[in-house]
Amino acid sequence: MGSTNTSVSVGSVVDFVHYEASLADAHRLQDWLALWNPERAAYLVPYPNEEAGKLRVAIIRDDFEKLCERIERLSGGAAHAQNPPSRLVRVIGRVITREGEDRSIVASSNFMCFESRPDREMLWAGTTVHTIARRSDGEGLELWSKEVRLVNAQSEIPALAFLI
Repeated sequence: MGSTNTSVSVGSVVDFVHYEASLADAHRLQDWLALWNPERAAYLVPYPNEEAGKLRVAIIRDDFEKLCERIERLSGGAAHAQNPPSRLVRVIGRVITREGEDRSIVASSNFMCFESRPDREMLWAGTTVHTIARRSDGEGLELWSKEVRLVNAQSEIPALAFLI
């Protein structure tokens, strides 16, 4: 595994990445949202292209306010594509860490996510890049950003309402 700064251990970052995925799979949406730092939250699911930053075309580009709206839709029954919610299981592998900015850790991992719905079953795969840091109160870790790079982003994509 890559190096890490002294304030966050590699093991705690790997555990955090797995915990974040388990909350999403279990539809524990409020607990998942509580992982985020509201001032730094950036969630991106880009289409594969050569652009960078805000020029990138994205399937999802959310700040904390938009994440809250997404969770409210999913929790309140307004996301009809997720009624009933998809059954999900993610397998996370090859977590590699490196130092980020402002004493953060960047964790890159591969994933496979199996989604089962009454009308279809899908296998999603890709790489996730988490930026994680110690909470300002020193109690645990928080998520600053998450980028999900789907391998199948150039294929026909059905509703991704489950993807958080």
